[in-house]
Amino acid sequence: MELAEGTELAAQAQSGLLTLEQPATTGRKKRSLKIGVPLEVLNEERRVALSPAGAAVLTAAGHEVLVEAGAGDAAHFSDVQYTAEGAEIAFSRADLYAKSQVIAKVAPPAGDELDLLREKQILISALHLGMMN
Repeated sequence: MELAEGTELAAQAQSGLLTLEQPATTGRKKRSLKIGVPLEVLNEERRVALSPAGAAVLTAAGHEVLVEAGAGDAAHFSDVQYTAEGAEIAFSRADLYAKSQVIAKVAPPAGDELDLLREKQILISALHLGMMN
């Protein structure tokens, strides 16, 4: 492999830091997930489960990210920041839950959110089982 002089790869090769490994092809089709990030509804919860930078990482890996409109506002992340990083804005909580395979939340799901969860849908969240009815 011939590297153009002055490139970063050439510098790494010269210093001995360039590895010779190549990605193996497995023949498996890459899976993508539809990840939903709803607006947190518990009192005084200002956090959001995924930042725009996190959305960028997930979309770059081929996943779809849906963020409920206004979900990042309390954490000072705008809907525009999410869409700039490849996320889609969902204007309805029911729509977000219906389209998502994975739901990422900070706080445990509230009563109305429990009704929106579907069988085999994955919930990533803190759970306070003693508080749930």
